[in-house]
Amino acid sequence: MGLVKDLFKGDRVIWIIFLFLCLISIIEVFSAGSTLTYKSGDHWAPIRQHSIFLIVGFFIVVLVHNIPSKWFRALPFILLPLSIILLLFVMAMGFIHPEYKTNDAARWLNIAGIQFQPSEIAKMAIIIITAFILSRTQEEKSANPKAFKWCLDRMYEIYKAKLEEGKIDAIASVESRGFLFAAPLAEKLEIPLVLIRKKGKLPGDVYRASYDLEYGSAEIEIHKADIKAGQKFLLIDDLIATGGTLKAGMQLLEMGGASATEVFGIIGLTDLKYKEALAPVNVTTLI
Repeated sequence: MGLVKDLFKGDRVIWIIFLFLCLISIIEVFSAGSTLTYKSGDHWAPIRQHSIFLIVGFFIVVLVHNIPSKWFRALPFILLPLSIILLLFVMAMGFIHPEYKTNDAARWLNIAGIQFQPSEIAKMAIIIITAFILSRTQEEKSANPKAFKWCLDRMYEIYKAKLEEGKIDAIASVESRGFLFAAPLAEKLEIPLVLIRKKGKLPGDVYRASYDLEYGSAEIEIHKADIKAGQKFLLIDDLIATGGTLKAGMQLLEMGGASATEVFGIIGLTDLKYKEALAPVNVTTLI
């Protein structure tokens, strides 16, 4: 048992996800069995081949997982230049031999009978570099434990004054990371907290508003009973990008006769012009 724990050390959730994805891949191969069987002439050949790949891959993952991280530090500096060279080579081959293209793009290389995509090597290098940078910028004992307290202290300092001036009298927050900051602030300011949740999460009568996403649209809801006409809300989220979600949150408050007089986010992506989207409401961010 101790040997198993040593081999599979680390985050159990990640291991569960990994094994779950392996099982799904077998189902995917089985669902495409008719086409693969037609090509191979053997019904079980695709499943056998895929199972061998999974077993070999599993042992490689366990082996790599147990290699000390210091041995990987030099790897991205080899893989990144190599992947760039291979990507340029694949692109050139696509122009020279258009028949190598799939969906008007050249992606695959075949070396000594092994077929692979150079982009996967580039991904691996970028992930290792990112992990290396994050590990270097963290405190010795993980992330800075004072950061959360600093955020809350700054929020309290800003909105204690707004509360005394009568500019806010309640807090609303968008699911779900915004709750982490809104709840302790509401407790410190001793004012009501109203939760804005994704569609279908609230049991009572709700107001509903939609907003656009990059890949479609989504809806958020708020309990009708939680809003009183004339209330002045501080609307909180952790990250403000385009402001679309917060704009929908403002609309929900207006449906109940209230208003968002202040908007706050820990981080604001100014290049996405969220202030223009949320105008004329005052928007404050810490970063």
